[in-house]
Formats: sequence, C-alpha cells, structure tokens
Amino acid sequence: MKNEKGLTLIELLAVLAIIGLITTLIGSVLINGLKASDRSSTNQRLQQEANYITEMIRNEYLKLEDDSIEFIIDNENQYLKMDGDIISKGFTYCYNNHCSNEHVFMINRNENQQFKLELKIENLSYNIETTFSKLR
Repeated sequence: MKNEKGLTLIELLAVLAIIGLITTLIGSVLINGLKASDRSSTNQRLQQEANYITEMIRNEYLKLEDDSIEFIIDNENQYLKMDGDIISKGFTYCYNNHCSNEHVFMINRNENQQFKLELKIENLSYNIETTFSKLR
C-alpha cells in the first residue's frame, strides 16, 4: 500500500471555493454596514441642520423689529440666507415645494406663517413643517 499524504487538486479547489464564499459574504456585510452608517450619519446631519435653521428663524422672529424676514435660497451655490446673512450651506433647499436655483420668500410678522422647508443632500431629504406666530 502506498502512503498518500497531501491534498488532491479537487480538495484544494473546494477549500478555495469555501474561502472565497466566506470572504464575499463578510465583504458584503461590511459594505452594507458602511452604507447604512453613512445614511444614518447623513440623516443625522440633515436633522441637526433643520433644527439649527428652525432655531435661528425662531430667534429672529421673536426679536423682529421689522414686519418681515427675507430669505434667499441659492441652490446653485447651496446656501440659505436670512436678512442677508448665510444661516445654512451645503444643501439643496426647497421652500413650499419650490426647488428652483434661486428663490426669495418672506415671513411676515403680522400673520401666522406656515413654514415648509425641505433640505436635501445626496439621495436623502428632511422636511421642516412649522408655523411661526407671535403673541402680541
């Protein structure tokens, strides 16, 4: 009888195929995890920016001496201005479903104002819907 020690070519190919499958599965799990993490991070960034914008507008609205606040959306350069000052940048902004490159709108102090602003980045968006009113 011969002493046959070692691996045959078929055994070697089977081991390589199994290792390849395991590596592919681990790789796809890692890639999906990274994509989910990026989406979550972007969502969080959108929410934080929306909260910041809302708070800036609320503060300006409460101390408003004039009758209105002017807003300028410039989606080409990706910024939102409030009374001439940039309060947010790096997103695409849509006010009341208007997503044009440049849009000017006002919030009037003398009436309750429905405020709808959508922030977009990549494939994600976040909507702000609130009403500004000032008790006299």
